[in-house]
Amino acid sequence: GLSILSLSHRSVRLVLALLPVIGTAPFALVLPSSRSALFYPAIVRALSSGGTVFIKWGQWASSRPDL
Repeated sequence: GLSILSLSHRSVRLVLALLPVIGTAPFALVLPSSRSALFYPAIVRALSSGGTVFIKWGQWASSRPDL
């Protein structure tokens, strides 16, 4: 099993990876032109730095025509 320290470290890394996505989301909602310049690259970086689970989630989301 994973120790509390290991889980805490992983949780902090995931939060830090997602902060740019959370920070740019309001701009993406208000200014659609900022999506391709700020929001989409932030999502790509977060998914790629989040590990294999995030990469698989990104692959699944990209194959969904309704998303």
